[in-house]
Amino acid sequence: MNILVYGSDSRAGLTPHEQYILRTGDDQTDNTDTIMIVHISPGRHLVTVLSIPRDTMVPVYECDSGPGYTGQQVNPGQEVIINSLLQIGGPTCLWKTVEQVTGIRIDHFIGIGMLGFVKVVNDLGGVNVCVPYKVNDPVSGLDLEAGEEHINGIQALAFWRTREDIGTGSDLERIQRDQFMSAQVVKGVLSSGLLSNPLRLLSVITDAAASMTTDSGMTVSDLVEIAESFHDLSSKNVQFITAPNEPWTRIRTGFSSRSRRPTRCSPPSRMT
Repeated sequence: MNILVYGSDSRAGLTPHEQYILRTGDDQTDNTDTIMIVHISPGRHLVTVLSIPRDTMVPVYECDSGPGYTGQQVNPGQEVIINSLLQIGGPTCLWKTVEQVTGIRIDHFIGIGMLGFVKVVNDLGGVNVCVPYKVNDPVSGLDLEAGEEHINGIQALAFWRTREDIGTGSDLERIQRDQFMSAQVVKGVLSSGLLSNPLRLLSVITDAAASMTTDSGMTVSDLVEIAESFHDLSSKNVQFITAPNEPWTRIRTGFSSRSRRPTRCSPPSRMT
């Protein structure tokens, strides 16, 4: 089974107070900074997560218009940045473009809103992260001392979204943090006993589903069934990789490197 999982930047459904607490701003665009293909092997013993960089340029395929979507006409020889496709043609546009570019058949898609991500991390009791130096990003609100810290859902969302004020500011570095955060969430799920507690599992998924977008063939019951099937999954059998990529030569982008003295963190017990 191959599931397209994306993080939605949409502020739809967030109250002004939630926008303030989550430091989302009031941007009305619906972009996708996090795009992953989750491959689940037969028997549910192996999971491979393929990250697609948000700045990937992809061919302009035909995407239908719809409520809130302008759609686009096929335009051979032209490209569009992949994280704009959700805004242009909705989840189906992103789904079909990923299929055509990668050659990987997608069975379902799951869009995770910012509030849903926060709720899942909080339901797990938070996660552990480690940063090599102090981070204070006024855009995302991430404020962490150097070293290892246990963070809650709001802090995890900031960690997930941080890009401008850490490292070189590149998306490829953000993907590394994205994968680390995702691995920590998966580890939290596997170590918490959640998958062997049907009532608690249903509660967590129902909580998250309120901020999810899925295709018509994916219901809450389906999500619970998939989660329960992972009860024998080991964290060592979950792999995170990034799609092969190279610089886009038609535009020039530059990032200023920042020299910071790193602080040693204990090697995290994390998935590859």
